[in-house]
Amino acid sequence: MAATEILITKATMVKNISENQGVPLELTRAIVDDLLMMASCALVTSCRVRLDDFGTFKLRHTTAGFGPCSKVSFRMGKRLKVMAREERNTK
Repeated sequence: MAATEILITKATMVKNISENQGVPLELTRAIVDDLLMMASCALVTSCRVRLDDFGTFKLRHTTAGFGPCSKVSFRMGKRLKVMAREERNTK
């Protein structure tokens, strides 16, 4: 049986953070936008983006198939691995 995919959008994240932290929606949206912009800029300038306990993102350039291609690789952090393992074991 395939797992049900749940889509979490940026809007959903902003709304949940705003409600959970008691921060105005516009301020939360600006913070999330800044965070994503900083991560995007770091990736395109060949930096790694590491979010402790979550994971590390890195932009890889390949020449597979029809020509140059860029892909983002992701390596899970320890806490995320533990959470994924616990979720898998409860099913």
